[in-house]
Amino acid sequence: MNKEFLKYRVWKMQTKLCYGFDSVAFISTTKSSDRSTAVSVYGRCQALKSVLNKTMKNVKVVNQHSYYEGNSLRVYFNVSDKESCDALLNITSKNTHNFELLEVKTPKNQAHLDMINNKEITQVIRKQIYYGKYVYSVKIILDSPGFAPSNSGFAPSRHTDRMKRAGEMQLWINNAMPDNSSSVWWDEIQLFTNDVTALMMFRLTFDVKSCTIKEAILLEKEDNDPEHEMGILI
Repeated sequence: MNKEFLKYRVWKMQTKLCYGFDSVAFISTTKSSDRSTAVSVYGRCQALKSVLNKTMKNVKVVNQHSYYEGNSLRVYFNVSDKESCDALLNITSKNTHNFELLEVKTPKNQAHLDMINNKEITQVIRKQIYYGKYVYSVKIILDSPGFAPSNSGFAPSRHTDRMKRAGEMQLWINNAMPDNSSSVWWDEIQLFTNDVTALMMFRLTFDVKSCTIKEAILLEKEDNDPEHEMGILI
């Protein structure tokens, strides 16, 4: 996979697939709130969109408009597609006078890429987020290296090792995600958090038997705004 994007100051870690792509770049035209330049700003944005569609084989380019920041593009691509990545890097580096790379999100490494493609994050439609505070509900099952039955039940020393390991994970979670709610029961950790980036780092740091992540997607209230109903971003 292409790791050039990780060197960028505006790089951030991607957390899930979007439109089936594992990476996204946010590119803005020259920022301006001057109405007189709106046409030229839009024109540059459309020209860039056309070039990206021609030079990148497998890509989805989406327009987004902001009055204060001008027009911008969200470019969805796969970080393993070397030809498309090289084209994006080449175009953005040679046209800094017209365009600004605001942010680029990609997987951190191959393990992270595999995790995203396995779709570990499941979106769940809810009326409200968890406990009215958290977007993500996480259930972690340890691989339980010390879990083994004995004639008299479970070996105490192995049970202690397992609990110690769970405690170490919970300590890491509390340090990385201070505003969370977590509990440990036997070989299971239940976690509620809003920090999906730290959550991805946890998955890359610890080897566990399973990690089920649910993202709360709220039911949208009815809106009489026709632009909202048509899904137009402004």
